[in-house]
Amino acid sequence: MSAAVDRHAAALARDGWCVFGRAIEPTVIAGIEADLEPRFAATPLCQGAFYGAQTKRFGSLLTRAPAIERLAMHPLILELVEQMLLPWCERIALNLTQAIEIHPGALPQLPHRDQDMWQGPKGSIEYLVMFPQAVPRLVFGLALLWAWLNMPVPIYGTLWLLALAYFTVMLPIGVRTLAGVVLQVDKSLEECARVCGAGWVYQLRTITLPLLKPGVIAAWLLIFMACVRELGVSVFLMGPNAKVIAPSIVSAFASSGIELTAAMALIQTFTVVVALLILFRLTRGITRELT
Repeated sequence: MSAAVDRHAAALARDGWCVFGRAIEPTVIAGIEADLEPRFAATPLCQGAFYGAQTKRFGSLLTRAPAIERLAMHPLILELVEQMLLPWCERIALNLTQAIEIHPGALPQLPHRDQDMWQGPKGSIEYLVMFPQAVPRLVFGLALLWAWLNMPVPIYGTLWLLALAYFTVMLPIGVRTLAGVVLQVDKSLEECARVCGAGWVYQLRTITLPLLKPGVIAAWLLIFMACVRELGVSVFLMGPNAKVIAPSIVSAFASSGIELTAAMALIQTFTVVVALLILFRLTRGITRELT
């Protein structure tokens, strides 16, 4: 049995699912089918392409067919579950038992890993993306200044270096803003598209991008407002041919007096207010669509 467990464990780790063949006597399976037949007859067809419009399904099998216990407590299943889960927990609980009846004309039922419950290891990439938020902007700007002065690529004092710096320091804002938007897009919508035969590009164009569009625009506006007010990084990287408004306001205050400073500050404030109004209008439009 150990070889069979190892083979199925490898398939489960690789694909997220595995199938046992001839695991129990056919007479036991026939008894389970007889116990579940009245429930299948009373169960309506499912709604939607994800569940399958020509399928029936229901759970709580342990209460509907006593012989289901022999499947749930099968030695091969128990050994496989212990091998896969016990290194990460102290005890094991059964999550779901479900029976599915596939009728003629139903679309193929594609095996898949449950992305919401079993997302796999995460954390290191998120910490790396959020790292610029933990570093003071002046320190970050000084580090970029030192780094690019010692590199053979002549981009210091240009808009390219400012764009690189802004992209790095604003990355946490964009990631955290879009993360909430992406989580609200139900995975079943994309899976429905795949079940219906849609390709990846068509699925992205017709489902994913339209749903992400408001969040992407909101994230862009938030990053734009933060960039207009950015000073810590810009003050070290601004050159004579690559000027941005926040350090220019400080420079004007030190050299040209309050008139030019006030005019530039007014332009900066007006720009931020306009972006904020657009963001509020976008948010109200999305709220009306949802309600």
